[in-house]
Amino acid sequence: MEIFILKVVGMICVSLISLAIVITRKDDLSLWAVCIAIIFELLSIIIIFLGENLMNFIMLNLI
Repeated sequence: MEIFILKVVGMICVSLISLAIVITRKDDLSLWAVCIAIIFELLSIIIIFLGENLMNFIMLNLI
């Protein structure tokens, strides 16, 4: 249960950071600000939800 709550909190924090990226670039809001926010959001989803499995896979193959 604690891991689920940490994942939800992580997603909320990442969403707030992505929103801050778009808001701070509101003067020259172009496709780049949205692309940067989307890329950041996708990378965070991969790290948050698959990070533990990826880390285990990497560690098992290196040892």
